[in-house]
Amino acid sequence: MNGTIIQQGSFVGTGYTKNIRIRSDFDWVKVINYTNITGSTQWDAVEWFWMDGLDSTDTLVYYHAAASQALSVSTVGVGYNSKTFGGISKIDMSKDSAIGALYSTITAISTAATPVVTVSAWNNKLQNNAIVRLINVTNAQQLGGIDFTIGNCNPSAKTFELSYMSQLGVAGTTGSYRVLNFQGEFYPKTRYISAITKASQAVVTLTVTHDYEVGGYVRFNVPSAYGMTEINGQVGKIVAIDTTNNTITVDIDTTGYTTFAFPATTAVAFTPATVTPMGVEAGGTTDFATENFGGIYLSLESSGNNEGDPCGASSDTIYWMVGKSFNV
Repeated sequence: MNGTIIQQGSFVGTGYTKNIRIRSDFDWVKVINYTNITGSTQWDAVEWFWMDGLDSTDTLVYYHAAASQALSVSTVGVGYNSKTFGGISKIDMSKDSAIGALYSTITAISTAATPVVTVSAWNNKLQNNAIVRLINVTNAQQLGGIDFTIGNCNPSAKTFELSYMSQLGVAGTTGSYRVLNFQGEFYPKTRYISAITKASQAVVTLTVTHDYEVGGYVRFNVPSAYGMTEINGQVGKIVAIDTTNNTITVDIDTTGYTTFAFPATTAVAFTPATVTPMGVEAGGTTDFATENFGGIYLSLESSGNNEGDPCGASSDTIYWMVGKSFNV
């Protein structure tokens, strides 16, 4: 078997899964952790290899079995040092589902200012900045079907936070969740609303990291279950963005409007409150509602055990290449 490299590159690791858009389909992947390959720390991995048709857990991993330059080989699914690791996979948005598997392991959602979710079994897909969809949580039915960016993931405690959700009046108990494999093809997305302030320029908190831009226009859909029905159907211009709190500020005066409040579990069923991109002012940098991000992606997965993950630990220098093969 011979092969041709079709694309290659490098990045600095963050410790989280890295998805890289590839210009065409590919058959094989090779990844090198340059930071680890120049060292000799025991258990640090230095190279990964994957071929199309293999499960991500079948990815080969070469690592320092001892504090030396000598390498041993395993698969990320079998693992080593009593750990398993993230693998390599291909995401084809034309074929693969964005909706991940259902995990029925939620045991509690707290009434903290930022709700904390507890699960009975930890899932390596639960990483900071991942997007989780909650399903049928007892006493928190109002969260059902809504997507949330998560943070402060704690595998030891088996907890994570709903980063931009408002405080719940009643604690949730048992339920399920899905981790989205990827977002849809078009940027930017319709986003769910968790809060709107009463102000001369309303500040709107969104449940998922939004990537909106100043100068863009959004239309509000706010059903009666949330209050503040006066803003329903209005189009506002984004005049400011706070990435820390995941808010947008729009040029709509909500001072005299009724108060926005996220519904209680007893209000189910209702339509979620959302904002939908409507376009961008003249001179804007994107089409805002029509840019297509669909394609084929190389996914270098994290398990949280970064010594053996192809995405690398924070600050690791990672080189990668993908290619096509042909038989002779």
